[in-house]
Amino acid sequence: MRTDCAMEIDLTQKTPLVLVRELERPTSSTLFVVAEDFVVGDFTVPKGMATDLASVPVPFRNLISQLTCVEGAILHDHLYKTGVVRRKVADKIFFEMLKDAVPAYKRYLIYWALRLGGASSYKG
Repeated sequence: MRTDCAMEIDLTQKTPLVLVRELERPTSSTLFVVAEDFVVGDFTVPKGMATDLASVPVPFRNLISQLTCVEGAILHDHLYKTGVVRRKVADKIFFEMLKDAVPAYKRYLIYWALRLGGASSYKG
């Protein structure tokens, strides 16, 4: 199912997020693995998906933490890896999930950084 409208999507977290530290590839950029299926609305991030949390370039980590809205970052990673929604919708979903996590100016900064720099990571 490919959808184009983020506003119609249920973003209710239905299961807890359980992460484990990845130990097998300590030199890779992947730091964590989803330990149990993680369900947000109709989306299921499968157990075993690797993630680096929020992919924040090093020069910007003083402004935006990699731990900013971990749940949203992991769902966003899943949406980019699977292409079940268009890239713009995946970015809007992350934007919506950031509402309770960061001030508006950071939310917009993150959204526009994704729009400008995220294309090479999207697999849809």
